Amino acid sequence: MNGPITSAQGSAGKSTIFFVNDQNNLCIREAVQEGEKNSKEKPLNYKDGYVEIANQDPECGSKDLAALAYEWGDKWSTRVYYSDKNNMIQEVCKDIPKQAVQDGSSSPKWTMGSLGQSNLDLQAVPGTSISAHINYNSGQLKVYFYPQKGT
Repeated sequence: MNGPITSAQGSAGKSTIFFVNDQNNLCIREAVQEGEKNSKEKPLNYKDGYVEIANQDPECGSKDLAALAYEWGDKWSTRVYYSDKNNMIQEVCKDIPKQAVQDGSSSPKWTMGSLGQSNLDLQAVPGTSISAHINYNSGQLKVYFYPQKGT
């Protein structure tokens, strides 16, 4: 890894790191096994891979990313935000039913989120910084970036 990274707690509480590689692919490094609870040990046995959508790797236009994970109803959700090769802000999603994590019955895939398919003008300046969080007062998910237009 070289360049910015971001992280989110993945399914079943596993540490998950996201980054953009030298080929501008969105990559993931996920802990296969965590250290003992309350341990100062680092996570063990990381697994490297790509965030794939329908067997294709999203092509990023910059190295900056934002990621977050949250509980939503009966699911654990992970979202990663990035700027594509056309400087449009995009979202990839993974929603995992809690029951599937508990019984090991599911291996959900990454999907494209609705953000890039919305009517919003999500054109960013090249190399934009990206940040995301959930507002606990309203429950709204917020994504911030430097827009191409001065809005």
